[in-house]
Amino acid sequence: IQLHGDETADDCHSLSYPVIKAISFQSNQHLAAMSHFPADYILLDGPKGKYRGGNGTAFDWHQVDKNALKGKKVILAGGLDENN
Repeated sequence: IQLHGDETADDCHSLSYPVIKAISFQSNQHLAAMSHFPADYILLDGPKGKYRGGNGTAFDWHQVDKNALKGKKVILAGGLDENN
């Protein structure tokens, strides 16, 4: 189940399926705070647009501190195309 909202850890624990938690990249501090969220995967998306998810906006993935989500399975999203 892919979650794009303001779900809590308890919400996540109540699901009996693997959980993908989508988050918009804001800062490495925000990622570090999300590192303890009980999701099976973290979907790292571009910055928030008019809607949550699916905005097609890329961001500079080199800014992401790889240690912020250490031990998490990460799915990269946000404006992906054949040039990046």
